[in-house]
Amino acid sequence: MDQAFILLSLAGIAVLDVAISISIQRTVSNAEKTYHLQKKLNEHMSDLKEMSKRNASQQELAAKQSEMMKVSMENTKHQMRSMPVLLVVSVAFYFFILPSIFPAGHGTLNLFVTTITYGTFQDSIYFIVFTLVISLTVQFLLRRRDERVYGKKYRELKEAESGNSVVK
Repeated sequence: MDQAFILLSLAGIAVLDVAISISIQRTVSNAEKTYHLQKKLNEHMSDLKEMSKRNASQQELAAKQSEMMKVSMENTKHQMRSMPVLLVVSVAFYFFILPSIFPAGHGTLNLFVTTITYGTFQDSIYFIVFTLVISLTVQFLLRRRDERVYGKKYRELKEAESGNSVVK
């Protein structure tokens, strides 16, 4: 096959891989909840930094770190929900689909108990680079979109929470 055609095909397949992966991730992990958890974590980190600057007591710092760790663990667990599905998709693309379209031989992986032989594909480094660049670009654009879409809701929610805490 022509090298330019192979590269264009790999780029197209990388776009498809990224689209499938990101749509799975955002659906399973619920993009809005992920946004809210990340914002909450950033606020806790900002508060902790401010408390350190004003020399807060060790008890106050420990309490804030504890709050931050709870939110961090919740955020991590929430985002990891999609990982098993994404692993299957990635393995399917890298070890089954692409080697069947662009065969280039076989590779081996030596493990302690066995050796695994798998099909390789032409220009695999290009596929990895294409996927990485496309993924980072799409994630950046989605982060900006999320700020626009969920940011207003988040600020309204925070205002409502602070209003409720004042009333209590």
